[in-house]
Amino acid sequence: MSGFQMIIGSTPKGIELKQELHLVKIGLLYADNVTLCSPGATMFSSINELKNLTVMQKMMVFLPYIFTREPELKKYEDVLNLYFYLMDSNRTTRRTLEKKFGIKKIREIESSGKEIQSIIETMLIESGFPELERAFNSGNVILKTFDNLTISEAMMKEYTEFLFDSVREGVHYPLFDELSGNIVSQMIKENERLDLQMNKGSQAKLAQDLFERLPLFEKASVGEILDIRNELDRPLRQFRLAIMEFTNEVKNAWWDKDFLFEAEKVFYKKVEPAVLEIEEQVESVSFLKELNNNMSMVKVGGGAFTGYLLDGMAASTNLNASIIGALIAGGASVVDAIQKTKDQQREIKNNQMYFYYRLRKGFS
Repeated sequence: MSGFQMIIGSTPKGIELKQELHLVKIGLLYADNVTLCSPGATMFSSINELKNLTVMQKMMVFLPYIFTREPELKKYEDVLNLYFYLMDSNRTTRRTLEKKFGIKKIREIESSGKEIQSIIETMLIESGFPELERAFNSGNVILKTFDNLTISEAMMKEYTEFLFDSVREGVHYPLFDELSGNIVSQMIKENERLDLQMNKGSQAKLAQDLFERLPLFEKASVGEILDIRNELDRPLRQFRLAIMEFTNEVKNAWWDKDFLFEAEKVFYKKVEPAVLEIEEQVESVSFLKELNNNMSMVKVGGGAFTGYLLDGMAASTNLNASIIGALIAGGASVVDAIQKTKDQQREIKNNQMYFYYRLRKGFS
């Protein structure tokens, strides 16, 4: 794997994967390749890949995690298990169950089971896993696998050691949730003799802070993130250089509470003014761009008297003659204006904050 590599660490929260999805979207915007280290996402993925299980059997496997999030559903555990078994059974098994419990009881179980099944299906969709799957399928995100397949003390030990090793090796840009960051920072403090490179973690954390300030970022789908990321590949590289420069001004480590205060200073001191400057530049070239898009030119005269007339001016634009005259006065030509437009557009796109400017326009 080559390019700009990021490792995301996220601790399990039952069947809730919104935090993983949030961090993965940040990773997709900023990095070339992302490795997601998440016991929760791994659990979801391993169950989803059990092709030999029916939909009902998979739901039965999910039940312990669902009860963790919605404890009140646990009182229906016996009903649910019987319902899932009933849905997967053949006619002979169904008749046996009807004889044992009675047809009325079986119908009550089916009615209750369908309602709870609907609740569970909604919970699984809202968990964020379907969107995470889209990220995995893109090829830009790899899900870390664990030797221990159940969320346990052994898995969490493997999880924290993997994150610590990634920071120690210094190859990846680490982006961790708060709990993971606290755990890894404590491990770092216990290994003070290690010469660790902290700058990459600061860059990832600063990028996270900036992206989280974007309007409607949370509502953007993985597909939308991938589209804008592919469109703005070159501006992204310029943006990364700016982030590297900004982090040189940040004194606190990325896990310190004061880091966010310093990130806020960077935003208002460096980022916001740069974006406003781009907006002003874009506005200033709009008139010249209109000339470029809406008018054609006819060359007239020769020698020192060479000039340009705008063909079809009255029909194609509302601009008055005095403005057009100002453009070509003193030997200036519309060709110069068009060239100036192109130069200014190139200057705008070369601005290190152009990537962020486009994101803000796209997510508003």
